Amino acid sequence: RKWRVRIFEYGLSRNRYPVPGAPGKTAPLMWTAESARAALTHIDGARCFADHGADGSGRSVRDLVGFFSAPQMGPRGPEATLTLLESDQWVREKLLSAREAGRMDLIGFSVDAVISVRAARQGSQEVLEVSEVAAINSVDVSNGLLKKPALNREFLL
Repeated sequence: RKWRVRIFEYGLSRNRYPVPGAPGKTAPLMWTAESARAALTHIDGARCFADHGADGSGRSVRDLVGFFSAPQMGPRGPEATLTLLESDQWVREKLLSAREAGRMDLIGFSVDAVISVRAARQGSQEVLEVSEVAAINSVDVSNGLLKKPALNREFLL
């Protein structure tokens, strides 16, 4: 029922996001150790849903599968304990099956957060550095084959 997980890893997102004030321009999001520490207070108690909502509108209680607790900084990013709800045994079975097959990479996380960003550079690349974390709405279990998690978010146990 409980799994220790890395919520996200420091560094650049694989996804691209709109650059504020530059219509049509996109850049990867960059989480720093500082912004990851700021996220910690929002991870405790965060909900876990099965996948992100398709259109950004509210989430259904039917999709709620668990919650996070005991967040702390790990060597590669914030970690927390995911407690799965008893009513959603299918998630536990899916995780156990992936682990038995040695394919935990099939399942990852996607963070639904309210953040502020600032333009920055990493080498020659323009990035959007997370400068403030106002809220983490949820950290959702996602299918690594259909929807690749933006950063290396993974189950540690």
